[in-house]
Amino acid sequence: MQSAEVGHASRDLLEWGAPLIIDRINEHYFTLLRAHPDVARPLAQYHYRMWKFLLDGHADEAASLRRELVNLARLAGCAESDLDDVDRLVLVELMQVVMARFNRSPTVACDYSLTLVDAASGLAHARLVAA
Repeated sequence: MQSAEVGHASRDLLEWGAPLIIDRINEHYFTLLRAHPDVARPLAQYHYRMWKFLLDGHADEAASLRRELVNLARLAGCAESDLDDVDRLVLVELMQVVMARFNRSPTVACDYSLTLVDAASGLAHARLVAA
């Protein structure tokens, strides 16, 4: 169960991180499926929704979306490793922002880091369930 501070950090991280997450996901899918933007768009939207659930601490909902995302990705000709690649990009981007922006506020940086650890754990759960 999340503490109140980590719960607040989760909501806050989702608020300022949403544009970063969307940018990373869109860049990945629109590059990967350059010739098919009509296919890239729904994949990117599903993937972002999954990340919203992860950051909100809803691992089961994220797992359900991950399962759908894997199926959609396969239909689009993408490998599951393509999904893992974009998840890694999102995590790295968010971690870099936390480290750079909040290095003078150790408590805040810790709360955001714990949120990212929880998201990574939820992502691992989602990957297992979707497999």
